[in-house]
Amino acid sequence: MRRLLNPLLIMSAILILLPGTGIASAQPYTVQFLPASNARQTEISQQKAVAIAQKHVNGRVLSVSRSASSYRVKILNRKGNIQVVTVNASDGAILSTR
Repeated sequence: MRRLLNPLLIMSAILILLPGTGIASAQPYTVQFLPASNARQTEISQQKAVAIAQKHVNGRVLSVSRSASSYRVKILNRKGNIQVVTVNASDGAILSTR
């Protein structure tokens, strides 16, 4: 074991002391965080979708569901009818009202 250990120690010492190798030569680097390119970062929240839908249809929110690209807000209007407002999740635009 001792014969095997000595060559390993010698090689390690050589690698550390040689210019351009080892721990001493490690170049510092910076990490740059870039904004994610996916659309989810700029999407509106569920609360914002509800507020947009309630401005479009006055009434009480019964439920909110989310699909890949939109929010579906079910509202009981003042006349007692249920209306479903679909709000675009990326920009908050009203897609449909049924």
